[in-house]
Amino acid sequence: MSERPGVPAEFERALELLGQMALALTSEDSARRQIVVPTATAREEPSRVSEASEGLLVLDDDLRVVGLNEAALRMFGVTREDALYQDVTALLAGPDGEPPLRVSAGRGRRALVVSPFVAGRRAGGRFALEIRTTELSFAGASRHCLLVSDLSERRRLEAPTRQAEARYRALVEAIPAVTFMAALDGGDNEMYVSPQIESLLGFSQKEWLDDPILWFKQLHPDDQALWNEEFARGIATGGPFRAECRVLTRDGRVVWIHGEARLVRDDAGRPLFLQGIAFDITESKRAIEQIKEAQEAKIRTERLAAVGQLAASIGHDIRNPLGAVTNAFYYIAKKVRASPLAGEPRIAQFIGIVEKELKAATGIVSDLLDFARERPPALVACPLAPLVDDAFSVVPRPANVRLANEVPDTLPVPDLDKDQFRQVVVNLVQNAAEAIPAGRPGLVRVGGAAEGGEIVLTVADDGEGIPDEIVGKIFEPLFTSKVKGTGLGLSIVANTVKRHRGSVTVQSARGVGTTFTVRLPLGLRAAVAAGRP
Repeated sequence: MSERPGVPAEFERALELLGQMALALTSEDSARRQIVVPTATAREEPSRVSEASEGLLVLDDDLRVVGLNEAALRMFGVTREDALYQDVTALLAGPDGEPPLRVSAGRGRRALVVSPFVAGRRAGGRFALEIRTTELSFAGASRHCLLVSDLSERRRLEAPTRQAEARYRALVEAIPAVTFMAALDGGDNEMYVSPQIESLLGFSQKEWLDDPILWFKQLHPDDQALWNEEFARGIATGGPFRAECRVLTRDGRVVWIHGEARLVRDDAGRPLFLQGIAFDITESKRAIEQIKEAQEAKIRTERLAAVGQLAASIGHDIRNPLGAVTNAFYYIAKKVRASPLAGEPRIAQFIGIVEKELKAATGIVSDLLDFARERPPALVACPLAPLVDDAFSVVPRPANVRLANEVPDTLPVPDLDKDQFRQVVVNLVQNAAEAIPAGRPGLVRVGGAAEGGEIVLTVADDGEGIPDEIVGKIFEPLFTSKVKGTGLGLSIVANTVKRHRGSVTVQSARGVGTTFTVRLPLGLRAAVAAGRP
């Protein structure tokens, strides 16, 4: 028998049984009030009807019961003799005294109309029913066939399942994690996600279920490849899946998620669905990052202390001998320039080389001592525009580089240690000039502005920029990318700015240039005098 569209298979089977009953009713023996089964095939049907779990009723147009199965007898608590040829209202009751059934005639046919909320009658009270109907006609006689289900019994039988489901949901939805399931069997993409998803990511359970790819949309772009690789690996190996990734919440925050899932297969080994759990590890990630930063800060502090001690030792041990060598050299150079040797090109060349290298060595020793000394700044009111001009005058720069002082004279005057801060500007400007390739014109601009209670000083160049892999290291002592650099210039800048209770940051783009930004508080002398941090 083929199923009709929209009609369940069990209903089709029930209709077949009812059809056999109606066929038998057309040949009933009125004296014995027994159903006469005319064929061998039909004779098999009474046993099938009696074994049905749902009640089967056959009514005539007067709504009298002309046939019913054993399940109906048990359901209504009656005998066959008591039920046959009685009005159906002896078994069924409608809502508020209304008739449970009525026959409607129209368009040449008669149809059975069932009231909503039909109840069954039996000793001890009423019970809720679900009724499905059809009409059959045999030998000119119309029969109405009813398939009757006891909802109270069904609910009783389903109660353990509902209770188990309720306990499961209570357990799943109370844990501080998101549980999920996604179908993989090639059919409808049935999914489940627990309500905790809303508190975690801001999307409701319904939104998540309505959009099966919402998870992939919200994955952090930098982690999508990682998740796809883990998903492919899990599918290929049969799981389990395990990954830590960042997910974007509805309001744009980044949440770290630890997700684990396993692949569930059918008896043939085909994948059916993924079942897993995900929970928020943002705080643990943040704690790990804080521990890492604290460890790095400790190492950096210890390194700075060691470098400071080394710098102080080298500075003091070398400065005096270097001073003596420099004085001796200038004396010899003076004598040589007054002698006939002064006209020899090689003599003049070597004098220039020694003079240049002595200045470089003296500069290194000065840098070491400046780095090693933690001299508190001697604060005075110090206009920035003249200080920048003063720094420009001592910066060695190539001929292709132009320096521009764009600090306005109207800028509020900060409190600075003039000598210390001039060295800050010298170091930043010199680095900027050296970042511009030889052979092409370049520009170093120093600007200033007032923002709130701060002075903002910027030093910008149009050089090659700083590679991304080293930009985070440039303020570390002894780190340098220059062939002859000491790695102390920017460390001195950072320390000096810090002693002025300010901050220094850098932004750089390869092939575009670099900008250092120094922020200094206004009214620093008053804050220091008042003991404010």
